[in-house]
Amino acid sequence: MWTALAALLGLATRAESAITLEIRIDATVRTDVAAHVRVKNVGDEPAEDVRPEATLLGAGARADEPKSLPAGFEVGWDLTLPRPRALGTFPLIVSLRYADSLGHRMSAVAVHEVRTAGTPAPAVALELDAGALAQRAAAAAHIRNQEPAAISGTLVLITGEELAVTPTERAIDVAPGGTLTVPIELANRSALPGSTAALWGYLTLPRGSWVDTVTASVAVSIVPPPASDEARGMPAWPFLLVATLAAAAWAMRRWMRPAGPPGPRAARRRTR
Repeated sequence: MWTALAALLGLATRAESAITLEIRIDATVRTDVAAHVRVKNVGDEPAEDVRPEATLLGAGARADEPKSLPAGFEVGWDLTLPRPRALGTFPLIVSLRYADSLGHRMSAVAVHEVRTAGTPAPAVALELDAGALAQRAAAAAHIRNQEPAAISGTLVLITGEELAVTPTERAIDVAPGGTLTVPIELANRSALPGSTAALWGYLTLPRGSWVDTVTASVAVSIVPPPASDEARGMPAWPFLLVATLAAAAWAMRRWMRPAGPPGPRAARRRTR
């Protein structure tokens, strides 16, 4: 059963084409964690050198073989990670790296919850809110505690290599029935205008004998930066000031010049 789905978009090198990759993650917990990662290219531009990496509680696994992914095709990898010793749910982080046909590197992330025991579902909701991003933008994480007791835990925020997110980690405490909003700052490192990046967050809540994990994601649209003063050129007022002073000096010279006999009509036309 597929339990995580993330749509990831990277702008291709041609304006009329785009790489759109869909990640699906399945994890089976036995003596270890067998993670099956499938990536489908639902765009119209091929993706090259596609390779996933997985991280679970500090342990990592990387696919041995990168693959080419033409438009409309799907590929998969099997990754094995150590089973968590504790009970509950834990974040399995999958990082995907790929390139377009001209070698421009891109990346994306997705978070999947790995369950090691049948613990009760938490009455805690996590929601991420983000708008368009040019160079810097504000976002927010909203944590709603619908439980009768206060909760304490850790909020972690992750995204692809093209963006920077602040904070990456923060301790949280939420009163019973309360809501906590955590401000987030996003910065564009190398994402191309017209692409979409995924911002993921997960909340880990120690419960004594088990751990709960709550995940959320939001798509961040990358837009062109506004035209800067340098791109527009220098402000117009210095040129207007120079032109005004030049016109005043010319008028003053004409006013102070002695009057002479009228010249020929053609000459007068040239001096107008």
